[in-house]
Amino acid sequence: MSKNLIPKIAKMLGVEIGEEFKIDIRSNDIFQITESGIWMKKDVNKDEWVEMPFEFMMLCNGDANIVKLPWKPKEGTEVYTFSFTTHEYNSRFCPHKGVWYVTKWNWAGFPWQIAALDKGWVFSTKQEAEAALPAVAAEMGVDYEL
Repeated sequence: MSKNLIPKIAKMLGVEIGEEFKIDIRSNDIFQITESGIWMKKDVNKDEWVEMPFEFMMLCNGDANIVKLPWKPKEGTEVYTFSFTTHEYNSRFCPHKGVWYVTKWNWAGFPWQIAALDKGWVFSTKQEAEAALPAVAAEMGVDYEL
């Protein structure tokens, strides 16, 4: 019996098995590749999927392209973002000056976490957060530590 090639095809297409994405020729639909093929979400509010072999063929032939969805952490996932510590600052107009640094959260979907995600300040790795911090700190006009 031959080996299942779908996981390799998914990787070649730039997605993980089970990752949700869109396809440019069907921009309103959500898809995912599993080890048994490509599936389209039947209803965005339910976990019902229907197999779509034609779209799989279109992707493999290069007649369609995957459109990645914005990354969204799953509940309980460790993510990285920014926080700050205050140090006494000798100014009557700004008694505390914050120093930003990278910190770890457990994702729970709190409103303040969603706001940080929407701002682009939530990362899947510490390295990604550390790489982004200098530009964010410059934009915000704050000091930072790595």
